[in-house]
Amino acid sequence: MPELPEVTTVIGVLKPLVIGKTINKIDIFYPRMIQNDIPYFKENLVNQTFIDITRKGKFILFHLTNNLVLISHLRMEGKYEFTDDNEKNPQFTHVVFHLNSNEKLIYFDTRKFGIMKLTTEEKLFNEPPLSNVGPEPMEIDQSNIFEVYKKLAKNKPIKSLITDQSIMAGIGNIYADEILYECKINPLTPGSSLKNSDYNNIINSAKEILTQAIELGGSTIKSYHPKEGVDGKFQIMLKAYGKEGEICERCGTKFHKIFLNGRGTTFCPNCQIDYSLKKAIGITGPIGSGKSSVLDYFNKLGYKTISCDELVLLIYYQETTKKLLKKYLGTTIFDENGEISHKKLRNLISNDENAHKKLEELIFPLVAEELLNNIRQYGENLVIEVPLLFKAHYEYMFKKIFYLTAEKSVFLERLKERNYSNPEEAIELYFKNNPVKSDLIEVIEIKNNGTLEELHKEIKRNI
Repeated sequence: MPELPEVTTVIGVLKPLVIGKTINKIDIFYPRMIQNDIPYFKENLVNQTFIDITRKGKFILFHLTNNLVLISHLRMEGKYEFTDDNEKNPQFTHVVFHLNSNEKLIYFDTRKFGIMKLTTEEKLFNEPPLSNVGPEPMEIDQSNIFEVYKKLAKNKPIKSLITDQSIMAGIGNIYADEILYECKINPLTPGSSLKNSDYNNIINSAKEILTQAIELGGSTIKSYHPKEGVDGKFQIMLKAYGKEGEICERCGTKFHKIFLNGRGTTFCPNCQIDYSLKKAIGITGPIGSGKSSVLDYFNKLGYKTISCDELVLLIYYQETTKKLLKKYLGTTIFDENGEISHKKLRNLISNDENAHKKLEELIFPLVAEELLNNIRQYGENLVIEVPLLFKAHYEYMFKKIFYLTAEKSVFLERLKERNYSNPEEAIELYFKNNPVKSDLIEVIEIKNNGTLEELHKEIKRNI
């Protein structure tokens, strides 16, 4: 759907073509889009001249002589075309305005969702559809900002609120994703849980992003083009919208996509934390740090526990996983029974860094999906052991993370007991590839240098 910047681009294309020209005749091929009586619509528009084109949010306003205004909303895929009067109309043409210049302005719409309504300058903002349209972000100032704050403070997802045209006009799916990503706010966050400072950040971000998008001619997305041969350039600036599965430039986490009110919504789960999911307790740390012992202890305390190592093994047996690995890593990692050979897989990723990276790109999202399902089911009673928690950027799933570590000599001794051929290399590799970093989640570092009893006491003290 064209939003405020795209509507502005359409207006810029149409102005030099129609201003000063008079309507001689009107053909209407889809009467349902006209929100007036058809005879009234035709009779009042014929012989009127276009004198200006403006906008209100996503609405195009054609100002004509005799104090008339033609309101037009493109909805999903409505478009205008300006051509000679003798040219053939495009498919799905709904309305044609024949002009005194032997030219015509055509409105066509494959989805048939667009609307037109004829009104007057006096009635323009005092009756539907514009009587309930809120201010554009650029129109929000000290005179109306607190009224906007009040409307945003509802118990609905913030994305639904900022795309509500009665609150702020002009923002749709594309720019809502961009604005919330810029503000590091999860789209599902209830507006009522945010502060005035958050609302202010949203408004300021909206102003900046929409202004930049207008300067670049809007975004050309899939089937939307303002005019044949005229494309917006803001799509190359998009940081979140349509980026499902791509990497967040801020933190390296893959973008997630959900559906909110039937519309696709893209966000970074690590930068845009969903605080309703911060319920589980996480356990992480290098090999030999005592993660399994801590997980067993939580299990004895009555918590539901999950080991990601065991979860990954189950995921490897899923047919969808096998197809993915076969497609991207080849068939050499499978045994004669068509099952994944963990020995062959380990050999591959040990000798091929690109294969290792591709494996993580494939497996991390599958593990995340399973973990989120369990978090939603078990909530605060769930404890998850995740060896690569920070590398996979799973921090957003937890309210608290226990990071287990020990002195290097202790690690080495434990790994030697496990018959590691090169324990020093294993420890160095872990710390190199798994940095501990989290600005938003509580990370509790536990030094596991002593006895199991001491470890249990330290865990219990920090629960």
